[in-house]
Amino acid sequence: MAVKNQAVELLLAKKATKTYLEKLQTLSDQLASMKHCLQKVGQQVK
Repeated sequence: MAVKNQAVELLLAKKATKTYLEKLQTLSDQLASMKHCLQKVGQQVK
């Protein structure tokens, strides 16, 4: 029984890690597009 619980916990941990990494990737993409926009604005201001 304990082994089964460990397997479930491991599965949940993997799922949580995957979700976390996906959120980080999304955040990274958002930051990249924001940076892109800021660079465009910066060029227009010059």
